[in-house]
Amino acid sequence: MSKKRLQTMSSKRGSAGFTLVELMVGVGVGLLSTVVIATILARSEQQKRNTMSGSDAQVAGALALFELEKEVKEAGYGLTSDTAGTGCTLTAKYAGAVIADIPPDLAPVVITKTADMPDTLRITKSVPTHFSIPAQVTAPLFNPTGGGSVANTVTLKSNIGIEAGDLLAVVSAPADPTTGVGSCIVFQATDIKADHVGVGRTVDAAWNSIATLPAMSLSQYVVNLGALESSTYSVAPVAAGSPVYALQRAQFTLKDRAVVNRVVQNGVVDLKAFYGVDSDADGVVDQYVSDTPTTVAGWQQVRAVRMALLTRSEQFEKDKVTTSEPLWDVGKLASVPGTVDCGTSKCIKLNPKVAADWEHYRYKVFEVVIPIRNQLWRSDLGT
Repeated sequence: MSKKRLQTMSSKRGSAGFTLVELMVGVGVGLLSTVVIATILARSEQQKRNTMSGSDAQVAGALALFELEKEVKEAGYGLTSDTAGTGCTLTAKYAGAVIADIPPDLAPVVITKTADMPDTLRITKSVPTHFSIPAQVTAPLFNPTGGGSVANTVTLKSNIGIEAGDLLAVVSAPADPTTGVGSCIVFQATDIKADHVGVGRTVDAAWNSIATLPAMSLSQYVVNLGALESSTYSVAPVAAGSPVYALQRAQFTLKDRAVVNRVVQNGVVDLKAFYGVDSDADGVVDQYVSDTPTTVAGWQQVRAVRMALLTRSEQFEKDKVTTSEPLWDVGKLASVPGTVDCGTSKCIKLNPKVAADWEHYRYKVFEVVIPIRNQLWRSDLGT
């Protein structure tokens, strides 16, 4: 065979391409690589979703707690400086009619509990133009039927901080602070008397009808409510039938006689709160209770609010990622009602079951103890 023929045959074999076996091996390697890459991407995406879902629950809890902490710290401003007025029964009429949605009392914080439902917090505070300090009633004593200046002037030892148009409350202490609370009757200051000695109360068809305010005594004092705000915080769906739950606020303003509702933070599904009580008057909270005080003496013991929020991620998980109710670890240093044993500590079960598919979401628990500063700064404590 000639040299030229051998070169031609070799050239044909070199350009014949891949064999079937080589093609199958290449396709197999390619498919295997595709499966590996797809698996890695899927796991990476799942990890990203898990991270993001934990992040949104974290942010929701932090923002909700910030709002509640700010409000609780201001609770009772202007209302609790003197012990006698704490928790007093509130009476206010506008144009002779009882005002809808008015808080029944001037308590700084009221916790309402309903079985298997999130707790609600009502926070009440004075909102004056300047500042609010209690002012003692003095002679000549106001008397709506007395004629002359005593019929339209409430004489005080000082009217500092009061502006015309502010709502005021005349406080009557209970006969026994261990068995009940006092009463608070609202009227409006129509003008400010000279030398800081009192305020005018002109009879009108709005706040100051002649029958609103009875004759006064030297045992009473006046607190400046300003506009008076009472905000109720609750956890509920953002709309009827909505699967999205949120911390919400209903803010009632006495001067406007209106309620303004707003969503504070989405993603909150449960709220639990307790009163922090100093039962032995040593200045330290030694127990947490659920029952709202019904006497002045009981309110004197309230120093703080302890609460927990349960937040839920927005991401629905294909698999069940939560198999039991999240626990709020309250420790064993102070008694807390409704606890269960959890290892060496005490816990309270929080309720994530706002929907049938609750197990497919991730949850985070946030807790805080908030001092009620205006309770700590009361005049009877000497601070």
